[in-house]
Amino acid sequence: MKWSTLAERTHQELKRQAIFDPHEHLLLGFSGGLDSMVLLHVLLELQPYWQWKLSAGHIDHGLRPEYDEKESAFCRHYAEKLRLPYLEEKLQLHAPEVKEYYSSKSTQSPGLESLARAERYRIFTTWAEDVKADAVLTAHHANDQAETILYRLLTGSGMRGLTGIPQERGIFRRPFLYVLRRDLEDYAREKELPFCEDLSNATKTLSGIKYGTVLSFF
Repeated sequence: MKWSTLAERTHQELKRQAIFDPHEHLLLGFSGGLDSMVLLHVLLELQPYWQWKLSAGHIDHGLRPEYDEKESAFCRHYAEKLRLPYLEEKLQLHAPEVKEYYSSKSTQSPGLESLARAERYRIFTTWAEDVKADAVLTAHHANDQAETILYRLLTGSGMRGLTGIPQERGIFRRPFLYVLRRDLEDYAREKELPFCEDLSNATKTLSGIKYGTVLSFF
């Protein structure tokens, strides 16, 4: 069985870490961005060997009306093209009842980013229960890990700062924590994958495919 270099590395890492078992139902957090798009295609490469059932879930954060619906439509249509079971939900982060709910669980008033994170994990946990998924996958990579550790150290997190992003927590799994972003870019270029890019980056062209905007909140 001939796999791409990244798929082969991921296969070996998954066997070493033992964070998945064959025949599991995996629910991918799918933003349409580079990270989750590459993870999706690597999983599809490995699927015949591991015999996973794959589903995709997309969350519309509702913060950029001019972009969010386009990104949701992109994810929806791409999942349909691949015949993947697909879930989607739009957040209502400015709704008073949402803020009140999370404020009641904290001594501080939650910021928008904290609200979004809490809602994402709540939704994906609910989805996993509904579709009987064994794990929820996010596409954090080595660059995210380094940035997280540096941020925590600079903000005085002490020893917690050295722990970084866990590869496994509850039902959530992060199989790309050993992968550099440039490896994801190389894979996307080689496979000519379309994807949406973070608003903080300028619109670019990759292998002749135009890609625009997405915020990868995972």
